Amino acid sequence: QVHFLPVTVQYAVTAGSAIGGGVDFTLATGTINLVAGQTTSTIAFEVTDDAVAEPSETFTVSLSSPVNASLGATSSYVYTIIDNDVAGVTITESGGSTQVAESGATDTFTVVLTSQPTSTVQIGFTTSTNGVTLSTTTITFDGTNWNTPQMVTVTAMDDVIAQGTHTGTITPQISTTAYGFDVLSMMPLIATIADNESISILVSATEV
Repeated sequence: QVHFLPVTVQYAVTAGSAIGGGVDFTLATGTINLVAGQTTSTIAFEVTDDAVAEPSETFTVSLSSPVNASLGATSSYVYTIIDNDVAGVTITESGGSTQVAESGATDTFTVVLTSQPTSTVQIGFTTSTNGVTLSTTTITFDGTNWNTPQMVTVTAMDDVIAQGTHTGTITPQISTTAYGFDVLSMMPLIATIADNESISILVSATEV
């Protein structure tokens, strides 16, 4: 409805699960000023594009104290911020595979998160029997190092079994309460192991 007097309306911002002040969004409480004859105005706010994997968050804008006007049926509105970050873990094998040798070559892989977690993420590794050993069996990420790849060195166990080229399994598992990461599962890595034993048959002659 057109007004022939200037109109002012107060608006208040109430944080819900979203935090203002630039953490999740930027919008302070203020005043809408409409000149005579003006019927609409815009309250502009900025959503912070962070790297945190988190659920959708909300905040509320409420109108009050109109001058030369009255409030309609809806005087407050809940805004929902939808996240654009995806929780994930990236494991990169050097050369695209893991190949080691008994008493010989080692190999490496790196681990990194795809987004910042809301709490600590711990990734543990177990290995198959008579397969490989790892330079570490636990890697920890948090909000400060989530995007820094951490390296794990893979070494073949030097057994005394002649078995030819064989494989060992490296199984990762996530332990965390961080949103999105707490429901992830990870595929095992398969290490190819070159054997250093050979099968030989010794035949000796005896006199009768």
